[in-house]
Amino acid sequence: MIKLIINKKKYKYRSKQSEITYRIGRELELLKEEYPCDCNPEFHKWILTILCGCTFEIADLVTEEQLARLIGVHPYFANDIKVALPRYIKINHKLHEYQTFENITVLEYSELDMLSSDGENLELFKRLYKPINWKLKNWWKYLLIKNKKSYEDCNYFVIRLAINQHYWWKRNLMLEYKLTYDNPNIAIEDQPDEVKLTPVEKFGMYHIVMQICGNDIEKFHWWQDREVRELFKYLLYLKMKQASE
Repeated sequence: MIKLIINKKKYKYRSKQSEITYRIGRELELLKEEYPCDCNPEFHKWILTILCGCTFEIADLVTEEQLARLIGVHPYFANDIKVALPRYIKINHKLHEYQTFENITVLEYSELDMLSSDGENLELFKRLYKPINWKLKNWWKYLLIKNKKSYEDCNYFVIRLAINQHYWWKRNLMLEYKLTYDNPNIAIEDQPDEVKLTPVEKFGMYHIVMQICGNDIEKFHWWQDREVRELFKYLLYLKMKQASE
């Protein structure tokens, strides 16, 4: 964080990715949607108001050249993320650990999948970190990790990393069981058009499990407690069986 002097008054300017909270990152995201051109001077002024906490009238006092040098090179707009994904976070004095996904159940997978489909990034992030008991072997981690009052105070780029890591795990899992339309060996521009889902298919895992259960609600609830790998293995078996008949 650096100090900017505008009209003889000092402002704290968030100049690093590590200083961008989720709340601020979302404000910047929404602003980018309004201004398709990143080089627009008015866009730079609004960005400055968010990063400095000043008014637009104050930002308007900064020259376009100075704004371009400040905003144009800000790491928020960089193509890479320079912060690391923490294994532990502390929210409202409770310690949480990032999920490993190894033994995730069908129910847990379905809930995460629904949040992914709805674009609920903050809610998805909350589910990716599970509360743990710190009073036994994790007491020293509890003391070292800085407390956040809410999830919105977490770093914006940490949230992006956590969600991206979940997406990569999900993609690799589906590739492993041949349940994805994506082919990593085919260039993106040569891949088939996006598959259009029917209203029923938009229920995601709920629809898939109901199909293999023959709409039997008791069988459906039995599957909810099984590991998702077991379900995917069964789906792969059905797919291979159908192809061989």
